[in-house]
Amino acid sequence: MMMSNINQMWMQLCSFMFILQLIKQFVPQTVYSYVTLLQSRISKLMYPYIDISINEIANTNSLSINRAYGLVEAYLNPKSYQASTTTGG
Repeated sequence: MMMSNINQMWMQLCSFMFILQLIKQFVPQTVYSYVTLLQSRISKLMYPYIDISINEIANTNSLSINRAYGLVEAYLNPKSYQASTTTGG
């Protein structure tokens, strides 16, 4: 039951991407830009995760560690250790 729902979702997504390529070739740029905006909104609904990237080194001239990176690392270290010990790793 669950697999058929996933298959339907992927088939609809592939159909949408195919239609998007047809629109790109045969409609004006303004309509295409509106459709791509709609596509990005739909994909954000399907992929609700946030991707945050923090560089370890603050700037290229000095090799000092970024303060935000250090704070995130200090916050995540105990949590990752606790998760590894509870899972048997």
